[in-house]
Amino acid sequence: MTTISEVATALEPLLNRHDDLILVHRSILIGPIGYLWRIVNIDASVDPRAFVPQMAIGVIPSPLSYVDRRWGKRLYRSDAIPTDGEGSHLYHTGEESIEEMLELIENTLLPQLRSIASTRELLFQMSSGHFRGSSLFESAPLEFAARLIAGDFTTARMLIDENERMSEWLSWQNPALYPALVNHDGDRIACILREWEARAVRSMQLEAIWRRVPFEFERS
Repeated sequence: MTTISEVATALEPLLNRHDDLILVHRSILIGPIGYLWRIVNIDASVDPRAFVPQMAIGVIPSPLSYVDRRWGKRLYRSDAIPTDGEGSHLYHTGEESIEEMLELIENTLLPQLRSIASTRELLFQMSSGHFRGSSLFESAPLEFAARLIAGDFTTARMLIDENERMSEWLSWQNPALYPALVNHDGDRIACILREWEARAVRSMQLEAIWRRVPFEFERS
């Protein structure tokens, strides 16, 4: 597998050209980092010379007890990434291959990610079929948190009602959340989101680059 150092060296020209990009381990994050994160993750492979770019997007506040920078990659599919028969495209450590990878990231992946600057735009992308997960429970927390941030409390409540597993999890983890949704208690919901956000920032190791911004429903 390629090393973090090799990833940094390969991405250096791209980082030098874009001052809003932040490299964290194997991930390029588009800054500033608030409640929305947009990432190009350079995965490793069994091939020791290979880079595997994957595009990911999500919200930092999550009902999941642990979130890492890679969990969104299996939920977001970009038709712009050419794939082999197993669904991945490998770029190798050779100069020409790295240039091809940087061109893909700069001209295709980053513009797609930058076009999503709010949870409403994220939810539109989800409804357009760009997301996939191996089970409903894997993708449901992302949509649920995005609905909360957008202020769509009615749909968020419906998601709980329709997903027994998530309902049980949230009832155990945050018993005050469902009553807050019923009462459209934005202040209480904001407090819960801030708790989730603080936990996720720690688990994603984003303390140095994250900044607190108002949720969308707090600005309306």
